Parts: sequence; structure tokens; C-alpha cells
Amino acid sequence: MMNSVLGAPSLGARRLRLLVGALLSVCVLGLVATQHAAAATWPYTESASTLQYPYALSTNPSDTSYLSATACAQTDQCVSVGYIYNSLNDEEAYVGPIVSGVPQAGFQVSLPADAAANPQASLDYVACQADNACTAVGYYENQSSVSVPMVVQINNGTPSAAVAIPSPVNAAAGDETLSSLVCPSSGSCVAVGDDYSNTTSNYEPWVVTFSGGTPTASEFVTPPSNFDSSDPEGYLNSVACQSASVCEAVGYYYATSSDYEEPMALAINSGSPGTAVEVSLPSDALQSASPSAYLSAVGCPASGACEAMGDYYNAASIYESLVVPINAGTPGTPSRATPPSGYDTGNPYGYPYSGVYGLSCSSASMCVAAGYYYTTGGTHYEPALAVITGSGATWSATSLPADASTSYPEGEFEGDGTNSVDCVASGPCLATGWYYTKYDGGYAYAGLEQVVSASGQLGPAQASPAPSDTTAPQYAYLYTGTACDAAGSCVTGGSYESISSSPNSVPYEVSEQVPLAVSTSSLPSGSESTAYQTTLAASGAWGVYSWSVSSGSLPAGLTLDSQTGVISGTPTGSGTSTFTVQVTGTGSPVPTATQSLSVSVAAVAPVVRVLGHSGRVRSDRLGVKLGCSREACRGTVKLDVRELVVVKHGKKRVRKHRTVMIGSARYSLSAGATKVVKVKLNGAGRSALAKAKRHHVAITIVATVNGGKKASRHETIWTVSKKKKKK
Repeated sequence: MMNSVLGAPSLGARRLRLLVGALLSVCVLGLVATQHAAAATWPYTESASTLQYPYALSTNPSDTSYLSATACAQTDQCVSVGYIYNSLNDEEAYVGPIVSGVPQAGFQVSLPADAAANPQASLDYVACQADNACTAVGYYENQSSVSVPMVVQINNGTPSAAVAIPSPVNAAAGDETLSSLVCPSSGSCVAVGDDYSNTTSNYEPWVVTFSGGTPTASEFVTPPSNFDSSDPEGYLNSVACQSASVCEAVGYYYATSSDYEEPMALAINSGSPGTAVEVSLPSDALQSASPSAYLSAVGCPASGACEAMGDYYNAASIYESLVVPINAGTPGTPSRATPPSGYDTGNPYGYPYSGVYGLSCSSASMCVAAGYYYTTGGTHYEPALAVITGSGATWSATSLPADASTSYPEGEFEGDGTNSVDCVASGPCLATGWYYTKYDGGYAYAGLEQVVSASGQLGPAQASPAPSDTTAPQYAYLYTGTACDAAGSCVTGGSYESISSSPNSVPYEVSEQVPLAVSTSSLPSGSESTAYQTTLAASGAWGVYSWSVSSGSLPAGLTLDSQTGVISGTPTGSGTSTFTVQVTGTGSPVPTATQSLSVSVAAVAPVVRVLGHSGRVRSDRLGVKLGCSREACRGTVKLDVRELVVVKHGKKRVRKHRTVMIGSARYSLSAGATKVVKVKLNGAGRSALAKAKRHHVAITIVATVNGGKKASRHETIWTVSKKKKKK
């Protein structure tokens, strides 16, 4: 599935990284396997793998590597991006290919020619298209010590050299920020953010388009008509695409006579941004000159309107969750999303009660947002999911796993550089993040994951697996967001504290494979000596399969292609063959599935042809030529004549046709042989022939072949006699 990459920074994420840095210095070392047993209803097979680096890492424990984002193409090709510290303690942009959920050898990114000698560089967002082509954006430090935005094209997991992204006209160099990136299945990729304008001395919304990793446009966005011209600031937080040519971006701007944010939406058609439009607020919104509202995430289904979410102040100056449908740049009717039970209605710390760090749609009638909310009293923020349907949006609190900390039950579904939730088209959605666990000395961290079905039903939340060399207690959390391919399998990344690596905080990836299954439950029948072809189908895992026959055998003459699953050939015999096929995936652990199948091959009837010299029969015998296909066959040849008779019914005469058997003969042929069988005509046959000659009429003779093949064939000849010439 193509992934919108959402990048609103998380308050919880920032706090978490600070806490992790402090905890690294006081961690308890010890080897423990941290593969978590999945609940019985968990729909994935999981594994956790440490990344592979292109060179030796820094030996300074305070200099860690960091994954920013993950994305997947249509099949088993995914990629992670971020930065790693080399042995000189330089921060370098990193690309890590992931094949079937397993990290491959990573790459250092080659920077533009004006990069500093020892530059700081990172990739922050990545999105993929259907042909295993991915685009990543980030920044590098040039020789003037200015941070410059850059783009990197990644084909089949291998990055090209980075290209600098030009600033818009009148922009101040070094003040560009990108916050979201999306690549539709075809067409241009689009990134949005904000850039500092020399003309207005304010940050203004910014849109960049890319084709094959090359920037094609970079321009400021025209704000809504009621923007504050004296303070024309605006920001775009998220972008998603309805089609290859229509994308939607959302964010906020400062309106006339207001020092507070108001939400806006922007249509980007064929890479060209239109004029941003104001998004109206629900009826209970604060009606003063400072409404303070914004949109932080947008998601689009394969067809239909997109959904955007954010926050707004209500009339009591309490933050509420905002949901707005958007179609082709036109916002629909806004509404308040129903909050989760136990949320903080008073907001004593001034924070919004919920935060959205990802929004994805599986269909036009079902989208899912993921983030967190503040509990009553504002003391904790806990993970939550919102299901958006035609009837509105409803948040649901996530029940944390049994090992969650009771004194500090915090967590969130987080996606620093990508969606914290991703939905498969017409399928389920997977949200990932982290939560605090408990142990005797205080608390630790674990990755968190939860599934939402295609119908919007929330499944159980559970801890995600971590690599086997994690510390005890475990410090592992997921923050790169979730990315799924078209087959429904997903990857997500984060960091864990290792007992065997230096530095201790090490990036890792979690693979979530959909169970593999053979979709084909029956096969079509075939016929002897006739070409046959059918294709086996499978679902699940990472969409790349190999096939074999694990028991039994295919009908003689048929073969199975191990790569394509095509059964083809020409059957050389008849009957029913039963066998078991096995499909093998490519993930880790390697999945397999089997299915018992059968193919029935029908016998081919013997070929029969009635012989007669120029269509005439001159004696009491008729020759019938038979042919036998591949198998020996035997049976009886029967000859019938269909004649016209006149039957009296009182004074009426009724003309009727009747069929009379006029002869038969036994036959026996070996496989592939032909033979002429002479059939002696009975009295009725001789009479019919005589009658035909006497009246100079034609008759029809039908030969029927029956035997071991239990099949028949009919052929017709016309028997005529010449008229005598008049003297």
C-alpha cells in the first residue's frame, strides 16, 4: 500500500527520547529473549531484526543511530531511512532496504557537491510507489553551515546520490522545513511543509513536487482569502493523495485580526498547488476572535473523499478533536469526534486531550486515526484509536498489555516520520507505538501494536517483539510508524537498548506477516490430449511465493511452475489425480501453507467416420473407419437409418420419421490405431437400401461408437442412386 508520511512532532515522543537518554546510563545489563507470545487472535506472524550498517558505527554511547520513517511498495520491498553516526561521530543519512520484512545491508547516502567536509545529514520522510521506487527527503549541511533540504531516489532498495531541493522564490536559505511526503502509485511525489519568506519575514506554506527523485517545482502556497496579511504565517502538516494527480494537504494559518490558528485545506492537482481554503469549525467551536484550531493529519482511500483530523477550542476553551471530510480540495461539514472514555475534560495543563499522529483509510467508508489522549486530571497520556465512518469519528482508549506500568500507564501510537497507522485497501489497519512497562526497579519500555479490522472493530493491543539481545528490563519502543504492502504484511521501526552493541541504543525493525494461505480450493477439469492451464493463488506473507507438490502427483503430462504457480501441459491419460500443493513465502520465519487438490481428466472419445464410395452404398455391407486415441478401446459399432413412413389413423394418413437399427459389429483397437470395420446390414437395412434405389431417394445412416470410452460420435452419409437415362 502507498503510504502517506505524516510528520507532526509528538510531545510524547520528545519526552520519551529525553527519558531514554537518561535511562541508558542506568540500565541493567543481562541477556534475555524478548520475543512476545502473540495473543490467539493476533493476525500476524512476527519477528524483530537489527539493522545492517554500511560501516563501523561510532563508539561513543551518546551518539546513537536513529530511524525516522519506513515505507513499503506494492510487494515485499520496503525501506527505512534516518541517520547513523560513523566512527568519526558524524551524522550521516542512511537508507536501509527491507525485503520480505528482513533488513538488508544498508547504504550511506552520497551528498551534493556543496556538502560540508564533515556534514550533518539525515533523511526524515520516505514514501514508495508501485514499481519499488521510493523517494526520501531530509537535509544536509553545506559548506556555509546552512541546512539544505535534499531528496534521494531509492530504486529496489538502492539510493541514488542526493539532490538539493531548491527554495521557493523569495525564500530565506536554510529555513525550509518539510513535514510530510506522499507518493501515489504513479505520478509525481509531493512534499509539504513551511519555508521562511524574505518578502514577508514569516513562515509560509510550501509545496515541492518530485519526479524520479528530481525536484520539479518548489513554491509557496497562496493562503485563504481571510489570512492576516500583517502576519501571513501558515503551515502544512500532512498530505495524502486521492489519485495519481489529485492530492490533499492540511494544516493551519493565521486569520485576519487573530493571533491564533485556523485550519486550512489545499488541493494539489498534477503537482501544482491551488489556493488554500479555510476549513469551518463545528457549531460548538469558540466564536471569539481567537478560535485556535488546526488540522494535523489527512488520509485518502483508493476512491472517495479524504478525511482530515486535528483539534479545535470549544466554547468552554477546551480542546476537542476535529474531523473534516475533504474532496478535491473542498472541505465538507466539520464535526466533533467522540472522545474516549476517561479523557481529561478540564485540560489542566492546557494540552489538547488528544493528538493525531497518523490517519489512513481502508475504504471510502472506514478510516482510522491513531495517537494519544490525556486521562482525567491530565496526569498521563495514553494511546487511542479513532474509527471514522460515514456517521462520524469515535475515539477508543487502548487497553494496555498486562505488563503495563500501573503507576505510570503512559503510551502513544507514534509516527515521527510516517503514519502511526496504515490500512490495507479493503483490509485491516495496524497501529504501532510504545508504552511503559513495569519492573521491580521502576519502569521500562515496550513496542505497542493494535489491529483494526476492515469493518472497524478494534482488536487487542499487545507488546511487539524486540531483538533477542535487548536488555533486562527491556527498553524497546516503536516510533517510525507503520508501513504495509498490498498483501497486508507490515513493517515498523524503532530503537532498543542492546547488551552487546556499542552504542547501546540500536535501531531495529519489526516484521508483521499476514499468515500465508493457499487461496485456490478447487481446480478445473481437463480433457485427454487437450492443452490444460490454470494458476494457483495464495494470500498473505509478503506476496512473493514459490510452489511445489508436497505429496501425490499431477496428472500425467502436467507440470507445476515453482515461481508462477501455473499448472500446464497436455494430459496423456484419463482419470482423477489427487495431490497436495505447498506454497512457501520469503519472510522470517519462513512461512508455508498447503492445500489438497485434485484434477479430473476426461477420456477422449474414439474418432469414427462412415466410409462409402462417393457417398453410395451398393451392397449389403458398409465400411466404418474407427480411430483410437492413446488408450486401447473396444466396443460396438451400430448403424441406424432414419426413414419416413406413413401410418394410417382411420381415414387419415400420418407421415412420421422412425429410426431403425440396420446393422452392428464389434470392434477392438490398440492405442493410436485405426481400423475399417465392415458392418453387415440386416433385413431392414437391405430393404432400406433397395427402397432408396427403387424410388431414387436419399437415406441417412448414423454410426454410433460405444465402448470402453463410454462416448459416442454420430456421422451422417447420404445414399443415392443414379437415375436411368431415357433412350
